[in-house]
Amino acid sequence: MNLLFHTVFSVSTSPVISKKTVRTDNTLKYLGLGFISNIVIHGVMDLVPHDYPITTMIDVFVSFALFFLVIIFVKREFRIPVFFCFLGGALPDLVDKGLFRVLRMNNIKLFPWHWSNVINFFYKWYKHPWLFTIGNVLTIAVSLFLLWVNRKFIFKSMAKYISS
Repeated sequence: MNLLFHTVFSVSTSPVISKKTVRTDNTLKYLGLGFISNIVIHGVMDLVPHDYPITTMIDVFVSFALFFLVIIFVKREFRIPVFFCFLGGALPDLVDKGLFRVLRMNNIKLFPWHWSNVINFFYKWYKHPWLFTIGNVLTIAVSLFLLWVNRKFIFKSMAKYISS
């Protein structure tokens, strides 16, 4: 799945984690939860049928641009939860498809959902091309739903340039 889908989803989970960090003294626990849960969600998203509608260069550029825009428009106290959620969602691709490629270690994949035998096992069941589009649309729909459910918290607490 394009990094952009993982970025959109991880950013949309950050209000859930941000709410928890505000209401607790154990911030590290929830930052870890945001990080780990987004790694796991990344794996689930990669196993759902999907295609790559965006080229790699545009994908990486738009993903990081979106992340930086979110960081700019979020109040300072919520930047760390947003960062941890984003890092969890992006890390598997940054390591397996970025770092290992740069190091010319293309055959090594740290995350199991990037292993060819795992991918091929799941993809042999997806015989209809429209399933790939549904996977992409479902990812965006769930992300928008998470943002909509958390809209009050986002606009009243997280947003930097909106007065409440």
